[in-house]
Amino acid sequence: MKLSNRLFRILDQYKIAMTQHFRAQQIALSPLHYKVLQLIHALDPATPQLIAQRSGRDKAQVTRLLQEMEKQGLIEKRPHPTDRRSICLALTPLACERVNQGEQEAARLDERLCSLLTPTEIAQLQQLLDKIEKGLESTG
Repeated sequence: MKLSNRLFRILDQYKIAMTQHFRAQQIALSPLHYKVLQLIHALDPATPQLIAQRSGRDKAQVTRLLQEMEKQGLIEKRPHPTDRRSICLALTPLACERVNQGEQEAARLDERLCSLLTPTEIAQLQQLLDKIEKGLESTG
């Protein structure tokens, strides 16, 4: 199997496992919503343009996603402090609660996956993933 196919398959399986973990704990987030909320939390200021850039999604997809998340009470749009043409995104208290719950479940999933490997294998995997990530960054 080609490496790219294997990576896509593993990523899909990881998303399915994360979705199942979230549902089991009644966390109303998809992996994509979780990722976007994490980005909004990490970026200061978080703008729709930055979310599109960092998530690898096009602006139209991000716009629809952000509208959906705003309707769900997860994000608020605020004026940008330095650019009147832009807006900033902020997490609501509900979103902060769900992100915290999501982080706990993601940590449990990571523990489960790491339990399949020895500490040496985990270190090797981290090194290999770092190489792949750097290679992708230099070609992207």
